[in-house]
Amino acid sequence: MSTDRIPASPRRVRDLARVRAQWVGDLRSWPRHRREIRSARPDPGSDLRLFNLDLHIGPVSDIRAVVAPLGVELTDWTLSQHAEVIGRRRDPVRVCNAVTWRRISPRMVQRFLDRYGRYLERYDGFVVAYPPAFAALFLPLGKPVVVVGATRYEIPFTDDPERWSWLDDVLITADREGQACFVANNRGDRDYLRYFTGIESRYIPGLCDYTAAPYRPSTDRFAIGGRAPEVFERIRHATKGRAVPAAELFGPNAPWAARHSVRGWIHVPYNVSQMTFFEQHSAAVPMYFPSDELLGEWSREERPGVLSELSMYRVLGLDPTGLEPGNPNRFQDENTVRWWLARSDFAAGATLEGAIRFSSVEELAALLADQDDIEVSARMHAVNEIRRAEAVAGWSEVVAWIRDAAR
Repeated sequence: MSTDRIPASPRRVRDLARVRAQWVGDLRSWPRHRREIRSARPDPGSDLRLFNLDLHIGPVSDIRAVVAPLGVELTDWTLSQHAEVIGRRRDPVRVCNAVTWRRISPRMVQRFLDRYGRYLERYDGFVVAYPPAFAALFLPLGKPVVVVGATRYEIPFTDDPERWSWLDDVLITADREGQACFVANNRGDRDYLRYFTGIESRYIPGLCDYTAAPYRPSTDRFAIGGRAPEVFERIRHATKGRAVPAAELFGPNAPWAARHSVRGWIHVPYNVSQMTFFEQHSAAVPMYFPSDELLGEWSREERPGVLSELSMYRVLGLDPTGLEPGNPNRFQDENTVRWWLARSDFAAGATLEGAIRFSSVEELAALLADQDDIEVSARMHAVNEIRRAEAVAGWSEVVAWIRDAAR
């Protein structure tokens, strides 16, 4: 693997500028953050205390909802720009935060532990999810670390081969020495990690029933989710305006209750696994997905936003043509697209068995016209009972591993 650093993409530069501007607002929470570090005490009702630092509100919320009844206290510091959705402010973490996290390195790990190591010693173990690279921050403490694959594990090192190799070494060593337990909430990221590292992950699909917002349709409209405006308009036209892009219906950061008040959602996926899929299925909101053949067609036509985040190579504008055959980052290769779709949350036999597939926008229009809200939602509820049992069983085994490893 070459060690030449690839220049940052224009998108990354814009994102960093935006986050830097938001950091000023984050600092307003510094007094509260400092008090927590100095005075936080374990919950006397919990016999296992875990800590998480994350860029996404979804994975940690999902995990907490499942493990809390198992006697686990999960403290998290969020770096997510969507923290207000769950009534939070982004935590003003020093050293590794919303501005600096992409520069994680051995030196940053040491600086982070110099500042927070004493505070972190009170925890029995750690959970990392988005990104898995945050495992490097906690492994030196010598306690068990659960690494959850909820996105491409090498983020933010896709364009930095030297640090990607460093991360591989960190994760492979932790796996070999038994300090880390690897979990994947989707089959794509499970197999992606295995391809590059040989590490086997336990597959525990996301449950995401933390929204407390059941399906209560109060309109005849359907929402279209994703990032594919051209396809959105085709769907709107075919359904005669019955289906409308979610941004027009709700605006930014709408509460889950509002999002679950439409008759259903049509998803044009930008990835094979998205937390919103799990959230809506757990709320028994009717969901529609294009068939693999239709997604493949739209992908070949390079429709903007369709499967646009299968690979960080595409997100960052990197050229995949020099990659070896079979590499999951060869996003322009039809075989690679099929590889990812076979591992999607909405594939046949996957976790979202209550979802409905359509092979054309015309078929979708007919399905929406004939939808029986009660029947579809009831079928999803039945699937959700199975999903919940599987999630609880899977995480119970992980918690048992943590207890044993923390002794």
